Amino acid sequence: MATLLALTACGSRPSSADDQGQEAAPAATSGTPAAPVQTQAAARPATDLIVRYSASDGSKVTVKFALQSAVKASDPSVAGYFSKGVPCSADGQRDAVFVGTLTITNEVSGFDARVDLAMGTYNQTLGGDATLTFGAAYGNGNQCSNLNGSNAYGAMQPAVAVHFSGQQWGPVRVEFVVSDVYTPAQPAGNTSVIAANAPVLTAFVGSPTNLVQYQADSVTGPVTNMGGALGQITLNLGQIAS
Repeated sequence: MATLLALTACGSRPSSADDQGQEAAPAATSGTPAAPVQTQAAARPATDLIVRYSASDGSKVTVKFALQSAVKASDPSVAGYFSKGVPCSADGQRDAVFVGTLTITNEVSGFDARVDLAMGTYNQTLGGDATLTFGAAYGNGNQCSNLNGSNAYGAMQPAVAVHFSGQQWGPVRVEFVVSDVYTPAQPAGNTSVIAANAPVLTAFVGSPTNLVQYQADSVTGPVTNMGGALGQITLNLGQIAS
């Protein structure tokens, strides 16, 4: 985590949009959420995972993931969900994929919103060799981030950086991929692997001159507020209703 804080302080976090309020993908200067696409498979219900943040300068934002329950990476609903191909590569026989959307809402009128999200995963050793990746389909291209660190506590990776005007950024289509969930011994899926590789989220919220790591005000859905100085949030993918 010290590494992430140092990178952020030096301004080398993922580049956000310019001052015109354009929506941006990480490491891009501009972009827009991918346009909705028609899918062959019927849409499945999504579960909302919501985190609300406030910054000391009065900025307030709501981060919402709306995620469907896990399916195999070979499931037709996954292939048809993204307009420019699935962002992250996955093993169709063994990997579990959670697809959905990410929306960030500015709760303060008259001011732009700036939010950087970093993600990682805890307890990697409990999941054996399994890995967790996060993908997003932006209008200017797909992006995929490996969220596993080199130790049991993982490492927080810059994942989403946005600066936008107006009330809302998104929804952007996203996915989480957990590897090695389905095996010949457990063809229905090993839920303990999903639980052991749950994504952990932390946010930097505020103005361009006051982008500071903040604790969440509140959470809704299968989300755990871990609190503490790092303000980390766990998204409990294993608790998403099917």
